[in-house]
Amino acid sequence: MRSSIRRQLDELGELNSICSPRLHKLLRETHSLRLWPDDASVNGSRGTAIFAAFDPWDTCLRVVPRSFKYFRAAEKQGLVNFKDSLAITRSLIDCCSYLQQRYRGHFSYFFDLPEIKPFMTSLLDDASLLDTENVSASGACADIFYATVPWPLRPRHHLISRTLPQISFQASQAAEPFTAINDAIEYASWGPWIGLSVTDVCKFLSHLKTAVPPPPTHCYVLPGRRMIIPFFSQGFQGLVVGFFTGIDNGQAELVRTELLQFGQTLADRWSLLRWRHFWESLRNQGSPKQLIGAILQLVSPVSYVIIETSSGIEGYKLKDEETYWAGYRTLTSEEARMLSARPAELKLNGTLFPGSAVTIKLLPDYPMLDQEFTKARIDMLLHSPLELCMPMQKSSLTLDALKELRASLDTRSFDGPRSLSVRRQMYVLDKIIRNYPAGAVVVTNNELLRYLKTKTENIPSGYQISSHADDIRKLLGPAATVERSRNGIQIRWMAG
Repeated sequence: MRSSIRRQLDELGELNSICSPRLHKLLRETHSLRLWPDDASVNGSRGTAIFAAFDPWDTCLRVVPRSFKYFRAAEKQGLVNFKDSLAITRSLIDCCSYLQQRYRGHFSYFFDLPEIKPFMTSLLDDASLLDTENVSASGACADIFYATVPWPLRPRHHLISRTLPQISFQASQAAEPFTAINDAIEYASWGPWIGLSVTDVCKFLSHLKTAVPPPPTHCYVLPGRRMIIPFFSQGFQGLVVGFFTGIDNGQAELVRTELLQFGQTLADRWSLLRWRHFWESLRNQGSPKQLIGAILQLVSPVSYVIIETSSGIEGYKLKDEETYWAGYRTLTSEEARMLSARPAELKLNGTLFPGSAVTIKLLPDYPMLDQEFTKARIDMLLHSPLELCMPMQKSSLTLDALKELRASLDTRSFDGPRSLSVRRQMYVLDKIIRNYPAGAVVVTNNELLRYLKTKTENIPSGYQISSHADDIRKLLGPAATVERSRNGIQIRWMAG
C-alpha cells in the first residue's frame, strides 16, 4: 500500500510544483514576505508554508513532493555556512541514531528507507557525508529527513486550526522517542531559516536526544507566528503549516486567506486521487482484501472497517502509540466477525456490490471529527460511485428471461458472418446464467478466445469481447450494466 500512496503523492507533487511558486509569489508581491536574498522587502518579514497530505494507511502526514526546502533556503541566504551545515547534520544524525534504539514502533521502517539508511548505517567522515547528501535531489540531510519522515498524526494537535502567536521550543514531549525524532528533524530543517542560531539548534537536538527538558533560560521564544490549518475535503486530507515573522495581526489574517486557497486546492486534488483509487478497485472487484484496502484508503481515519463477501471476511482496526495514531492492524477472522456483529455507525449490505456487507465504526473520542458530519461524508462517498457511474437499474434481469434469450440464440443459423457474434453472445449468456446469484461477472478476451477455439478452427480478428461491449449491452438491455476494460468486460445486474 505504501507504494500506491507514494505514486499518488508524486502525482499530487505535480500540482504542488504549480501551487507552491504561486503561493510564494502572492506572499512576496502582496504581503512583502520574502524567501530569497534578492527578494524585495521593506520590513524584513519572512514566511511561507507547505502542505502535508494525510496518508490514510499509515495515519500520518507526509510532506508533498516539490515542497519548499527550508534548510536549502537558509544556505542560499547565507544563514548557514558550510561548517554550520555539517554541525547541524551531525547533531541530527546523532540524535536520530540514539532515539532509534529506543523506538520499536509502527514507524520503525523510516530508518530503513533508501533515502535515510545511508545516513544511519555508519559514522561518516565529512567527505562521505557530503557525498551522501549530493546523491539526493533533496540536498542537505535536514531537508532529506524532513521530506521523507512520516509525521505521526496527533489528533488534538493537528486537527485543530490555529495561529500560534509565537514560535517557541519546548521539550515536553521528548519522552516519546518518535515524537522527539520528528521534533529534531523539524528544528534542524526550519530552525536556521526562521532565525535560530546554529548553536541553539544543536542544543535543542541535544535536549531531545537526552529527553531532558532545557532549563528555563534555554527555552527559546521567537517573534513570529506558526499557522496550522487542517483541511476536510470529503474527509480529512491534510494540513498546511507555515512560519511567518515580522507580521502583525491584521496581516496574519490576510496571509491566512492565501494559505486557505493554497491548501484547499491541494486537499481537493488529494481527495480526488483517493476517490479515484477506490473507484478503480471497485470496478475491478478484486478479492475482499483488495476491496477493503480501497475502502479504508477512502474513509480513513476510522476506528475499524470490515468487509464480508462469499469469499471471506477481512478487517482493519486503528492502532495508536502514545499520543498519536500508528496505522491499522489486520483483524483475524474471529475478531472481524465479532466486531461486525456489534453496533456501528455505517452498515452497508449489498451497497457496493451484491452479496457484500461492509461495517465501518467511526472514531468516538475526537470532537474535531464529528460523527454525524463524518457519517454523512462517508455515506456520500461510498454511494456516489454507484449513483454517478454505475446506477442500479430499476428493472431486474430475471433468470427466466436469460434462459429464453439463450434458447432463441440456439435457433439462429451459425452460417455466414453472424456466427462469431452469436457464439460470443451465447458464451456471455451461459456465464451469466451460471453466476446469476452473484449479480456480476467478468468476461475476458482470453477466455472467449479459448471458448471459440473449441467451436471453430478459424478465429477471425475482432473476436475480443472488449471490442463488442455495445453489442452485449444491447443484448441484455437496461436491466444490466456493461462496462468495458482493456482486457474484457464487466457485467452487473440486479437479480430478479
